[in-house]
Amino acid sequence: MDGLAGLSAVEQSRLLREGDVTAVELRDAAVAACERLDPTLHFLASPLLDRDTVGIPMLLKDAGQEIAGTPHFVGVAALRDAGSTSPRTTELARRFEAAGLSVIGKAACPALASDITTEPPGFEPTRNPWDPGRSAGGSSGGSAAAVAAGVVAVAHGSDATGSLRCPAALCGVATLNPSAGRWPSMPAAGQPAGPAWRDFVLARHADDLRLVFELLTGSPAGAPTGPLRVGLLDHDPELGLPVDPACAEGVRVAGAMLEGLGHHVGIGWPPALDRLWGPASSAFGVLSDAVRPPVLAWVGERLGRPVRRGELDDPVFDAAERAAGRSAADVGAAQAVVDAAFGPVAGWWDDHDLLVTPATFRPAWPLGGRPGPREIGTLAAPFSLTGQPALSLPLHRTAGGLPVGVQIVGRRGADEILLRLASDLQEVDDWTARRPPISQG
Repeated sequence: MDGLAGLSAVEQSRLLREGDVTAVELRDAAVAACERLDPTLHFLASPLLDRDTVGIPMLLKDAGQEIAGTPHFVGVAALRDAGSTSPRTTELARRFEAAGLSVIGKAACPALASDITTEPPGFEPTRNPWDPGRSAGGSSGGSAAAVAAGVVAVAHGSDATGSLRCPAALCGVATLNPSAGRWPSMPAAGQPAGPAWRDFVLARHADDLRLVFELLTGSPAGAPTGPLRVGLLDHDPELGLPVDPACAEGVRVAGAMLEGLGHHVGIGWPPALDRLWGPASSAFGVLSDAVRPPVLAWVGERLGRPVRRGELDDPVFDAAERAAGRSAADVGAAQAVVDAAFGPVAGWWDDHDLLVTPATFRPAWPLGGRPGPREIGTLAAPFSLTGQPALSLPLHRTAGGLPVGVQIVGRRGADEILLRLASDLQEVDDWTARRPPISQG
C-alpha cells in the first residue's frame, strides 16, 4: 500500500469514493512515507500520526492555521522546548478536515514564517528533494518538500510576499496564491490580519489544486472563455536585479505553451512595476516593523513569559524598537505611500488577462547564507499587495535538472481561470512525470 502515498488527491478521492481503499489505508501509506523520508528531508515540524482520519492525508503548515491541542512552534525553538500547543482550531483548518482532508502532521517553516528558506535556528534545515544540499524555499518549505517527494498529494501553505510561490518553484510543484478574501486566512504568530496574507495548498497535480479549491468554495472551477491576452516579463523592472537565464527562459517557454493553446501572447507588463520599490521601499519597511511588537507579544503569551533576545533573531527585536518610536500616524502615512505605489499595478489587467514572470530569480540555492531579493526576486510581493491571484507552475528546468517555476498572474477574482489554465498547461508538458531523486517510490 506504500504506493498510495504517491497518488494524486483526485485519484485518492476516487478510490475512497468507489470503496477500493479506506481512509486508514491512505493515512498509513502517508505515515510510512513520512517515516521513510523525513529523516533525510526534515519537512515535518510535528508528526500527528495518531489522529482520527477522515480522508485524503495532508500536512498543515506550522504557521497561522492551528488545531487545538496540537504542537504549534512557528519555527521557534523556544516554543518547541516549552511544549507549546494551540489553544483553538482556526477556521480554515476546520474547513480542510470538514472537506475530507486529514492532517497527519505539521510542516516545517522558518522562524515566524518570515524567511525565504526553511532553516530555523535550533531545527534541522528542510532539504530540497531534487538536491538535499539546496533550499526548499520558504516560508512554506516543509510543505513543498513533502509534496515534491510524494509523501502527500497536497499540503497547506501560506503566502504574504511569495511564501507559497517561492517553495513551489524551488521544489517543482504547483500552487495558487488565491485572490484576497476567497476564504479565511490567518497570519502567523500574531501578525495583524490583512489582504496580503493568504492560505492555500501546494500539489504536484494541477487538478488537485482545483479539487481543494472546489472543496473550499463549494463551486466548480470552470474553463477560460476564449483566447486570453498574455504579457511576458522575463527581467526585473523594479530594481534591475539579475535573473538567472533558466528563470528568464522559463517565461519564454511558458509563453510558447500558451501561444500553442491559442492565447494571444506578447511582451508586456504593468508600467507601474518600473522602479516600483524606489518610492515604496522605506514605507514598506515602516509597515514591516509595525507587525513586530504584536509578534513578540504573541510569542511571549505562548511561552508564558517575555521572549528574550537569543530566542528570536536580533532583527525582530530591532524592528520592534523602531516601531515603538513611531506613531499610528507614521504607520498610516507609510501605508498611504505603499497604496499609492502599488494601486496602479492592477490597472494593467483592464486590457490584459495574464502576466507571466519568473516565480523566483534563482533556481534552488545552496543551504546556508542569507538569501534575499537576489534569490526570490521582486515579482511576487507586488501581487500579494494588490490582492491578485498568482500561480507558480514548474514549467521549465535547468540544464542540471533543477525545477524552474513560472508565475502567472490574473486579475483579482480570476482564480478559476488560472486553475483551468494550470490543468491545460500540465496537459502540454506533464511536469509530474519528472520526479526528484529523493521521493516516494
